[in-house]
Amino acid sequence: MILSVSVLPVFAQESLNVSNQDLPMVSTANDSQLELTKFQDIEKFSDDFFVNQMAENHIPGAVFTLVKDDKILFSKGYGYANLEDKIPVIPNKTLFRVGSVSKLVTSTAVMQLVEQGKLKLHEDINQYLKEFQIKTDKFKPITVDHLLTHTDGFDVAWVIGGATRCQSQLLSLEKFLTENLPDRVRPPGQLYVYGDVGLALAGYLVEVVAGIPFSDYIDQSILQPLDMSQSSFQQPLPSQLAANLAVGYRYKNGNYLKQAFTCNKSVPTTALTTTAEDMAHFMIAHLQGGRYRKQRILNDTTVKDMHHQHYTNFPNIPQSAGSTYGFFERFVNNQRIIEHGGSMSGYTNLVFLIPEQKLGFYIAYNRNSLNENLRDDLVEQFLDRYYPVQ
Repeated sequence: MILSVSVLPVFAQESLNVSNQDLPMVSTANDSQLELTKFQDIEKFSDDFFVNQMAENHIPGAVFTLVKDDKILFSKGYGYANLEDKIPVIPNKTLFRVGSVSKLVTSTAVMQLVEQGKLKLHEDINQYLKEFQIKTDKFKPITVDHLLTHTDGFDVAWVIGGATRCQSQLLSLEKFLTENLPDRVRPPGQLYVYGDVGLALAGYLVEVVAGIPFSDYIDQSILQPLDMSQSSFQQPLPSQLAANLAVGYRYKNGNYLKQAFTCNKSVPTTALTTTAEDMAHFMIAHLQGGRYRKQRILNDTTVKDMHHQHYTNFPNIPQSAGSTYGFFERFVNNQRIIEHGGSMSGYTNLVFLIPEQKLGFYIAYNRNSLNENLRDDLVEQFLDRYYPVQ
């Protein structure tokens, strides 16, 4: 990797006493990998997009990482991970909290256990639950398939009160679910309604079936094999990682307000913290049939099943948006995309894959309350530039 530092034109930062000097860009791209691809101008494309977007939307810092086949083609940080101390965003060093992008890792863990025969996709999950049971007096049993496709039928208002101060108020996953499981409000498999309940339960199944805490399983079975050494589901973060965490900000009335680190009770759905280049390893594994370098976390058949559409609210409409096992599916410029965004206090993220092209990218910002259209703008501009409609 080649590390280079350049500058990004300043944008207004009225309340932080930031001087009118240029903001940094830090690239870890390997230019030799780009020369023989259609992405030779990706740095210019990326610079133009992020310079404009960050200025218009008061974004302190951002990162963009592009992968193709089994390689990281391009990776660059923009602006500041910490405005006060003027610490730049560095793709292989700066950590971001990814919010709901965590669900992709949880779904991958579930599919590992399905592959091993320890979980069944289409059987009642009550057979795995020891401390509590899902009531089946009104509706048919819930399956792992329902959990992974957001068709479980639980009340999605459950997310209220999902964050807390760390340490004493943070319950175990088992205790949290036992005390807070919401009502079932519709039959499973009937309607896609996005929420956290299903994937939280899916993460708990990982814990129960594997016989070890959820975060330990993820570390041993996904993060370590994929060389994601700068990633963790632990809350609060281990000290060696916390030092490189980008500060999360909220922008209000011309001011950048630092957001406190809160612990999320629903660990499997929101708690991952990672770097752009660690996330690149995860994307490569999904694009390479479950393999990263010499390590394999899933077999090719399981990955294809995971990426396949398993539910759509509009089955009679061609190229209708749907749900895979963990990812959202949609079609843009006749390209089939699977993706997942994440937002939480101080952070906004997106994982974007085109499995048929073996291509993906990851973006992260250290500002919350960003309109989803901003992520969609990048997707549309990227596809129009590199995969236009023929």
